[in-house]
Amino acid sequence: MIVIIPDSDSSFCGLADHASVLAVELELLGESVQIGHWPDFRQCRPASTILLEFTPLAYSRVGFSLTLLLQVCRWNYRGCRVVSYFHELPFPNGHQWKRRLAVLIQWLYCLILTGLSWRCLVNQESGLRHLKWIGSGNRVSFLPVFSNIGQAVSVGHPLQRPLQVVVFGSAGKRRHAHSLVSE
Repeated sequence: MIVIIPDSDSSFCGLADHASVLAVELELLGESVQIGHWPDFRQCRPASTILLEFTPLAYSRVGFSLTLLLQVCRWNYRGCRVVSYFHELPFPNGHQWKRRLAVLIQWLYCLILTGLSWRCLVNQESGLRHLKWIGSGNRVSFLPVFSNIGQAVSVGHPLQRPLQVVVFGSAGKRRHAHSLVSE
């Protein structure tokens, strides 16, 4: 499996944290995992599984990376299975028409990426209803993730940090997430 993350100069990159911990867990299960940084990493063997760790603004300043979409098409053409993991979905946070237009473009991008992906994961249940209509219901799944909130003073390597779970949202959403973990 290949995990693609954006090239980040910051040690606070949540996508890199998630990829590092996920790689360790998958390797414990016997899966070979390689972490690749976009845009440097583009090659893959046919029939490989590629996990694309995605947030709208991580790969492009405006949230619409045409080169990433074209690369997903190339991976599909080579027979790779692209799994897009949406860590954030765009939402309007203001009344400015420019912001609303940017969010509309980012939503369009997310829908195109969902359509091109073999499977999709989203870490917010509300994102399921927005992305499920693009494909069959079994192509988009909810999978909550851990968080690195609360470690802003000094950040060590992700593998040396203790794992912690932070669930955002109402009490009902937190109860539901905790019930998923306890099952």
